[in-house]
Amino acid sequence: MKKKRDYVNSVNLHSRSDFPYLVLHAEDGDVQPRNPGFRVMHWHEDLQFLYVMEGRVRVSTLETAVEVHAGRALFINRDVVHFVEPAHGARYKSFVFPEYFVSFYFGSPAEKMTQGITRNPALALVEFDLSKPWHDEVLRLLAALSALEREKVRRPLYSYETLLRLSELWYVLLRNIERSEATPLSAVG
Repeated sequence: MKKKRDYVNSVNLHSRSDFPYLVLHAEDGDVQPRNPGFRVMHWHEDLQFLYVMEGRVRVSTLETAVEVHAGRALFINRDVVHFVEPAHGARYKSFVFPEYFVSFYFGSPAEKMTQGITRNPALALVEFDLSKPWHDEVLRLLAALSALEREKVRRPLYSYETLLRLSELWYVLLRNIERSEATPLSAVG
């Protein structure tokens, strides 16, 4: 069986910047900015939220596959080998960021809480499809991040606003994930 190291390590294009937050805009089979992990099985150390605005996207891991439709979203945990395959006409955004954005500082209580999700193999993928009331909060925050990205040149506090929205998004996950059923990879999709 292949291991993670046998696949492309898709390093965040902004990893060496002072704000390593990457938003990928994918539309009808193309992605901006160009990314080494697009259209191949890959993994990354960063966390990823995928938000589908039109059409549908199939996300496959080594163990399973999930279809995400318009108005829905998916969390892809760090170090999960995956492949994102959009259907014709699909439009989605991927929000990719390092774990420390939502951990605040080394050794913090938030770091330990965050690792409860990021180190849990049963939480490789988490779907947000309105099957639970809190999913609506996640989808609303992803829509807000998407709108913020469109307006970033006109927003002098863009990076700070982004960190606030990501922290709020992560807080919703932390508040609800333990109360929801952790879905093992073999049972997703």
